[in-house]
Amino acid sequence: MGMHTHQWKWLCFFTMQSPLLVLEAVGKKLMKRYRVRLPRLPSILATMAILLWMADKFFFPPCLDTGLADRVVNAVNNNFKGLCTLLFPQAV
Repeated sequence: MGMHTHQWKWLCFFTMQSPLLVLEAVGKKLMKRYRVRLPRLPSILATMAILLWMADKFFFPPCLDTGLADRVVNAVNNNFKGLCTLLFPQAV
């Protein structure tokens, strides 16, 4: 576990989401109380922008620095090859 939580970045990534969820819940209650409606598309885009920024700063660097991303891709590739061999043995 310690080798993948490089400089506490994953902890920061997941911990930062808690206050954002609280802010979202409070914001929704306030907007409902004052009958404010935000368009759906800008709301989705803002949420995605915040999450992608956080992931770029805190989630992806440990994945790349430790080689975890490459290992996951290789594992998925090997599993897919095994499935293909199981389903289509004559093609091998």
